[in-house]
Amino acid sequence: KVEDAAGNVVTTDSTTVVTLSITSGTGANGAVLNGTCSMTVVSGVANFSGKGCSINLVGTGYTLDANTNTSLTKATSSSLAITPGAASQEVFTTQPSSTYASGAAIAPIVKVEDAAGNVVTTDTSTVVTLAITVSTGTTGAALTTCSMTVVSGVANFSGKGCSINLVGTGYKLDATDGSLTKATSSAFAITPGAAAKVIFTTQPGASYVHGVAIAPIVKVEDAAGNVVTTDSTTVVTLSITSGTGANGAVLNGTCSMTVVSGVANFSGKGCSINLVGTGYTLDANTNTSLTKATSSAFAIS
Repeated sequence: KVEDAAGNVVTTDSTTVVTLSITSGTGANGAVLNGTCSMTVVSGVANFSGKGCSINLVGTGYTLDANTNTSLTKATSSSLAITPGAASQEVFTTQPSSTYASGAAIAPIVKVEDAAGNVVTTDTSTVVTLAITVSTGTTGAALTTCSMTVVSGVANFSGKGCSINLVGTGYKLDATDGSLTKATSSAFAITPGAAAKVIFTTQPGASYVHGVAIAPIVKVEDAAGNVVTTDSTTVVTLSITSGTGANGAVLNGTCSMTVVSGVANFSGKGCSINLVGTGYTLDANTNTSLTKATSSAFAIS
C-alpha cells in the first residue's frame, strides 16, 4: 500500500507503479522473479494476488523489495522460502562416461526436477528406468539392472550394475518414468570386455581330402560374445578332439598361430589331417586360461 507519513493509505492514488524485486543478497544466487511483478495501485493498493509473480529457484531467507516509479521510500518484506514445484522432468546431472567395457557398470545420476530446474527433494516414489535410446549403439544390445526408485529426487545408478553387452559407438540412454518429460544422455561407446573364450566363427567344411589344408577362423571373445580386437598376443592351437576321427590321425602344417586383432585365420597355413575318417572335430585351445572351442564335425577322404 501507498501510505502517507502517518501511515494512512493514500486512497486517492491510482498512478503509482509498484515493482517487486528480490532483495539483493537474499535467497538463492541467480534467482529471478517471473510473471507480473509490477502493477499500478488502485486506490493506493497494489494487490499482486492472481498476477503470477513467482520465484524460480529453491532457497530460504528471501525477502522482496517494493519500489515505485516515484521517490517514495521502498518497503522490504518479511523473509520467505521457496520449495520445489511439482515434478516435471528428469535430467542427467551426471552423464555416462565416454567409454565403457562390455559388461562394465554404467553409473549416471538422474534427478527429478520441477519446471524451473529445482530438484524435487520430497520425491521418494518416482521409479527411473534407463533404456538404450532407439537407433543408437548396436542393434540387439541390451541393458541389465537399470531401474531404481529415487531417493530425495535422485536416482544414483552407481553400484547398481547397469551395463550394456554389445560393442558399439554412439550409444545414448533415455531416462523415463512413464509420465515426466524424459531425459536423453550424451553419447558414449562400448568396447570389448576382458577375453573369456575362443569361438569357431568359420567352421571346417563338411569334408576334406587327406593332406588338404583345413582353414577355420577362430576368434577371441569376451563373455558377451564381442571380439576382443585389442588382443594380439593370444596363441590359438588346433588339435584333433580326443576320441574323434581315425585312431592315430595327426595334424600337420601350421596349426598354431597368434591372433591378429583377436582373430586367428588358418587360411593358407597348411593345417591338415593325414588319415581318412569321419566324425573329426577340432579343439581350439589357447596359451591362456580362455574357455576352449570345439568345431563342428567333418570327414577326411
